Amino acid sequence: MKQVEADSQGKVKMGPGTLYGSMGRIMDAGLIRESDKRVDPDMDDERRIYYRLTSLGREALEAELKRYRGVVSVAEGRLAYGR
Repeated sequence: MKQVEADSQGKVKMGPGTLYGSMGRIMDAGLIRESDKRVDPDMDDERRIYYRLTSLGREALEAELKRYRGVVSVAEGRLAYGR
């Protein structure tokens, strides 16, 4: 939750219900899975769960990024031509 807020520069605040509900749906879709890797054992908490993208998740992310880039390109084009 803190990372979402930090990544969005405070524009998005997410509660635990929203976060864990979303994570569950993303896991069910096969886009992420739990990871055995620990980022920093000194800061680790036994309750903390780490996740990683699956290959399907990476493909989905790349497709979404491509879609967003297309939308931004159209918006930039319209802005440039005053529409």
